[in-house]
Amino acid sequence: MIKTGDWTTPDLIKYLVSVQSTLQSMEIERLRLTPAFPEEAAVEQSKNEDGTPKKVPKFRASDLYEPLDVFRSLGLTIIDWRGKDGKHRWRSSSEEGRHDMA
Repeated sequence: MIKTGDWTTPDLIKYLVSVQSTLQSMEIERLRLTPAFPEEAAVEQSKNEDGTPKKVPKFRASDLYEPLDVFRSLGLTIIDWRGKDGKHRWRSSSEEGRHDMA
C-alpha cells in the first residue's frame, strides 16, 4: 500500500494506530522523521494545466496542522484528510485524531 501510493492519509493513520503497540521505539522514531503525509492544498492542485498529475510533496506529521477552518484561515500547512471519496471527516476525538504515538 505504501510503496504503490495507493492509500489515503486516513487509511495510513488508521493502520499505524492499529499496529502502534507492536512497533519498536526505533520504528516509531523513523515514522516521526519520515515525510509521508500530503498537504491539503498541494493535493487540491495536483494536476497540471494539461490534466497530467503533479508529484505531491509529502511532509512529516509534526509539520502539518489539523484540517480545521481556523488553521486554514491562518494559511498554515494542513494535512490532507480526505478519503478516496474526497469527503472523509476529521474527528479530533477519534483514535486517529488524538493519537500521539508517544
